[in-house]
Amino acid sequence: MITPMREWTANHFERADRFVVLQMEAITLIVMQAEVVALEPVLDVQVMNTQALPNYANASGFLPLTAGACPVYTLDENLNTLDQIPPTYRICAVMRNRPNDYALSCVAVHLLSRNEVSLHATPRSMLNARSPILQLLVHDGKLLLGTTAAALHAHLDARGNADVISFEQRIKRIKS
Repeated sequence: MITPMREWTANHFERADRFVVLQMEAITLIVMQAEVVALEPVLDVQVMNTQALPNYANASGFLPLTAGACPVYTLDENLNTLDQIPPTYRICAVMRNRPNDYALSCVAVHLLSRNEVSLHATPRSMLNARSPILQLLVHDGKLLLGTTAAALHAHLDARGNADVISFEQRIKRIKS
């Protein structure tokens, strides 16, 4: 029997010794420390040229790294991407993802050890195959949304490559 992705990832959260907390304005994500490659200041983010980097049209900008342009994403409370990085965001966490790394802009980044957080089962209402949220964790009475670089990248990629159509086109597709 093949283990579902969510169960496999949850086991990694249980075995991880250290976590990185990515604080945005309205939500807080948490990933295993091995998922974060580097931290870069938001001041280094350059404006996105969607013609030069068409695959990253939903990114807020990019970091010029030695390995190439690293797209920077800014998320709102619904995990949708924002066009611009708000002035309160000060740091970018470069996430390890194959084949290309990407970065998330954050208000703050903190490091936590395993004994500082408690894992909780994800409620059935939050279980969604398309959601990047794989685990719920609590630290000092605050809810942290556990994810991985790969799950979050799949979510960002799906948002960027979504088939945006008008209501009329959708009705035509349904009828045909």
